Amino acid sequence: MVCFLLLGGCGPSAEMHDRAGTSSASIPPADAAGPASATDTGSNPLRNAYFGDLHVHTSNSLDAYNVGVRATPDDAYRYARGDPVEHPLGYPVRLHGAPLDFYAVTDHAENMGVARAIEDPESPLSAHPLVKQLYSNNPDESWAARMTIAAPQLTGEPVPGFDVAPVTGATWQASYPLTV
Repeated sequence: MVCFLLLGGCGPSAEMHDRAGTSSASIPPADAAGPASATDTGSNPLRNAYFGDLHVHTSNSLDAYNVGVRATPDDAYRYARGDPVEHPLGYPVRLHGAPLDFYAVTDHAENMGVARAIEDPESPLSAHPLVKQLYSNNPDESWAARMTIAAPQLTGEPVPGFDVAPVTGATWQASYPLTV
């Protein structure tokens, strides 16, 4: 009811006149005279709607990984095409309906792939004392570890013994072919 009343006030009224005395309701639509320029093709009579997502993070981004995302960029693109992918709880999920028209994985460059490396026992990062602190039951200790890991992005000073460059470089190289 409220929406109906509000929308009722959106039409032209007698008060909506400019200084020349013409109503805005008498102004013809922009496409009534045809294209505005040689490169303008005019309006689309079909008024196509396209559906997609331009902000998707995968397990390569620390923030997504921390909230349970385990999908890789390849998984994300398969999902956008309508293929089933595995949910973090182990069951398949897929889009309902048609594949998406557009899609972009936009993982953070900073600490790209670091979260997975921290959990990989073969990675040198997993043995760093910060990792034990990161998984501490004490929220203050865990928060301090998170801030220490994130600090180089703000300060430019690396964390001693916590060299993320090999991980981020390898993760970028593995993801890059998906973007071209």
